[in-house]
Amino acid sequence: MKNKGLLVLSILVISSIISCSEKQEKQNTAIADSTAITNAPDSFIIRFLKWYQQNNTRLNRIHLVKGGGANTTNFYAIDFGGAEQYLTELRKSGFFSEAYLTEMKNYFSSSDRYFLQHPQNDGPPWGFEADLVMKAQDYQEVWDNLTKAFIVEKSISNGKAIIKMVFGDNYKTTYFLSQLNGKWMLDKIENDATNSL
Repeated sequence: MKNKGLLVLSILVISSIISCSEKQEKQNTAIADSTAITNAPDSFIIRFLKWYQQNNTRLNRIHLVKGGGANTTNFYAIDFGGAEQYLTELRKSGFFSEAYLTEMKNYFSSSDRYFLQHPQNDGPPWGFEADLVMKAQDYQEVWDNLTKAFIVEKSISNGKAIIKMVFGDNYKTTYFLSQLNGKWMLDKIENDATNSL
């Protein structure tokens, strides 16, 4: 009799695990299916990520920092011409708000001040060790799981949205958006501290 009870209990536990797994799979695919809703903030994020996946190599070729290198005594400094070109490319994409672009411009200015106060010409320039948009050194998990991403938190109020998404097993990113003339724009991206760096 005890064995029958254990067998029934085991079957119930396994059924429960399978049921939870199926619910998680349905939640994971929900974001991919929602891309058909073109004005939803989550589909905006997926469109942005697809655009960035196609354009990040080109954008990362723009020289933002000058100086340094193996055979030079020139210290690092912001290449403001390159920085302006980078900001122009982000603006032309239509994904970034003026608040985002202003924050990025301020980042370049504060980084240049840092380089002046802490001269460096070796190794990766401080503050430029990671991708500036993705806020991470390694974000391949995002590309590998773009169509399987799922939302763990979503808040929309008064033309603002905060959406936390998970890509793959545990790559978490929070997107802060605002709506301008009915169109969503990126204000800020925050990467979970466990992703990198």
